[in-house]
Amino acid sequence: MESIKHVEVNNQEVSGTGGDQSYRKTVVNKTDSYVGATGVATNIVYLVYGVLASLLGIRLLLSLLIANRSNAFADIIYGITNPFVSPFRSLFGVDTAIGESGSRFELETAVAILSYGLLAWIIVRIINISKPESEDI
Repeated sequence: MESIKHVEVNNQEVSGTGGDQSYRKTVVNKTDSYVGATGVATNIVYLVYGVLASLLGIRLLLSLLIANRSNAFADIIYGITNPFVSPFRSLFGVDTAIGESGSRFELETAVAILSYGLLAWIIVRIINISKPESEDI
């Protein structure tokens, strides 16, 4: 026997036959994407945080791998991320040098990544405070 399918756009209605069995079920499509002004604002906040966290992560790796700071790429990364790391520089009085090689774990950069992530989450929660919860079907 052949299968027959009928699909609608939002609520999918699937029916057909297969072998000796007939079936009919309704599938409701749900997406995780946000819609509307709050959704756009939420996506922008997460995009900005994603870019910032990526740049800070690259900075952390460059510091660990003892990158040449006179290199153009390293200079750009350090130049862009310095304003975001500077509030955390004097937070800890710990020397984070690893061995005698000059490699350094920038604790202030790791704290910056976590802090800006928390800030992004708080901003998104504030944006979505008026958004009604979606119903699960």
